[in-house]
Amino acid sequence: MPVMGVSILMLAPVSPPAASWPPWWRVLSAFAYFLGLAAVLGGTLTYLVVTRPGLRTSDVASTAVAVIRRRSAMQLAWCGPVLVVAAYLQLAGRVARADTAMSFGQALAPARIWQFLIQPAKPGSWVSSGTLILTQNILFVVVAVLLASLLIPHVQDHLSRVASTAVPITVTAVVANSLPTTLEGQTFDDVLNLVLTETHIVAGCTYAGGLASLVLLSRARRTLGRHASLWWARIWQRFSLLALATVAAVILSGCWLTWKHVGGPAELVTTMYGRILLVKLLLVLMLILSG
Repeated sequence: MPVMGVSILMLAPVSPPAASWPPWWRVLSAFAYFLGLAAVLGGTLTYLVVTRPGLRTSDVASTAVAVIRRRSAMQLAWCGPVLVVAAYLQLAGRVARADTAMSFGQALAPARIWQFLIQPAKPGSWVSSGTLILTQNILFVVVAVLLASLLIPHVQDHLSRVASTAVPITVTAVVANSLPTTLEGQTFDDVLNLVLTETHIVAGCTYAGGLASLVLLSRARRTLGRHASLWWARIWQRFSLLALATVAAVILSGCWLTWKHVGGPAELVTTMYGRILLVKLLLVLMLILSG
């Protein structure tokens, strides 16, 4: 009988451990990372595609143009420090995830971060993951310095050039961290997943950051005088085109990623990935409605 009892216990299905939410520091570091990207990508692209063309209309006074351009420059300038802080928190989070015995507070130490970055590549890899992460953060620092230079009045005269330079460097930094360390065995499906993942991130950050930048910039609407309503109507019309493209990219890439990473509808509520995805979908819906 004891043997039979043991056999029955061994054959009985074992319930999987209950899913738990990730630790607070992981949520914080990820949120800060995307906040920094949204501030930079949304702010720069919205200025280049929406605000700058709107300032070229003849019914906007030169004094109003100067005020809006200065406010835009100051907003982008503060995006630099935000990006640096966000990247550092994200980097510390990576270090903490790599060593389960290390707390997030310990991972904030520069020495521990440096040790994580200089780890050699694994056999068969063309580059180490630490090198890719280091490259990404160096590019983030370059972007931060570029944007922070807009605090200098003379540099604000070259706002368009600074913003145009910051955009491709930021996108390159985002992509650099996602490159595979091993090229052998990479399939078309892997490449497509990489492209759509980065498209999802860049498009989502552009929309959210652009919306926030225009909300902040709206405080300067009184400087436009009697043409304020007409000018802002044109600005939001231009942003609607940018929003349409970015939201479409988010939805298309999001459908692909959901199909790849979520096996079925039940996993949206039974797995941690699915639950976090539901929260994310709710936030995206709120952003779209606000737009």
